[in-house]
Amino acid sequence: MDPGLQAERQASPFSVNEVAAWWLGDEGLLDAKQRIDAALKQDKDFLALGPTDDIYRLSRHERYVRVNQRFLLARKKLHAGEVFKEPYGLTSAKQVEQFYSMAIGPDGPTIGIHFLMFLSTLRTQASEEQQKLWLKPAENLAIFGCYAQSGEFFFFKGLKQKPKESCMDGKTQL
Repeated sequence: MDPGLQAERQASPFSVNEVAAWWLGDEGLLDAKQRIDAALKQDKDFLALGPTDDIYRLSRHERYVRVNQRFLLARKKLHAGEVFKEPYGLTSAKQVEQFYSMAIGPDGPTIGIHFLMFLSTLRTQASEEQQKLWLKPAENLAIFGCYAQSGEFFFFKGLKQKPKESCMDGKTQL
């Protein structure tokens, strides 16, 4: 930690940890956050991908590649159960969410739409046939989902005038 920031925190008239626990909504989550932070700083797999605090010096493409690499590694560790053992020692869904946030870094929302909206839409609204075709590739990031919203909730008059249906052209698209 920056020495100036550390000195400022030590000189504060209140407990930084108490404020942090209040901000996170749970003292146990603060302990988990500190444990996750320490584990990420020692995890050779994450260290090999580069830090999360240098993204502002990367190109848009490099940032996109980095966030996806970090997300896939976090997902791999979660599914292998590595994050439930030391040094991570995660014990709750909130701690897993905190792990993802810290492991991916500040660009996490770029991939979040795919996992939070696209995959859940495939799981809940696609037919069995559609799920067989699209779900596995989407889960493995062979295809990416995106998000668009009509003007129903915003003042985009131009969107309302466009057709709300799209059709696949089998001659030009797979």
